[in-house]
Amino acid sequence: MTTVEFDRLNITSDVLDKLGFSEYDAINDDEWYSWGTRTLMFTDGTKFIIAEIQQIDDYVCDFGVNGYVSHHYEFFGFMAEPTVPIGPVDLFFLHEMYECIATYYPDCLEEFTDKCKAVRMYHYIDSYLKHRPEQ
Repeated sequence: MTTVEFDRLNITSDVLDKLGFSEYDAINDDEWYSWGTRTLMFTDGTKFIIAEIQQIDDYVCDFGVNGYVSHHYEFFGFMAEPTVPIGPVDLFFLHEMYECIATYYPDCLEEFTDKCKAVRMYHYIDSYLKHRPEQ
């Protein structure tokens, strides 16, 4: 089995800030789980909205394995504008966000890549594109 390696960038709050996502908007914050949304606005009015899930106590919510789900990001199509019938899509790396936008909002892809270039993150997209299978 051949493993193809490329440079990856983990999505973090700092990465989202640099790309121009809105501040965290808390939706739920209690003793069992905490989550909210972050929004990236595009010039055509598209709102790419992702959920920032800070923690989940699985014994109460039944979301994961072994009792706890750590901080992560997900795209839910019903929360975005315009909505798309998909979700959740896990977003751990910048190239996964790129693929999500390419798939569901292709008209916004050039603007997204320009945002990545402006903050010196495009290298991770380029590295991914050079190694992904032909589509």
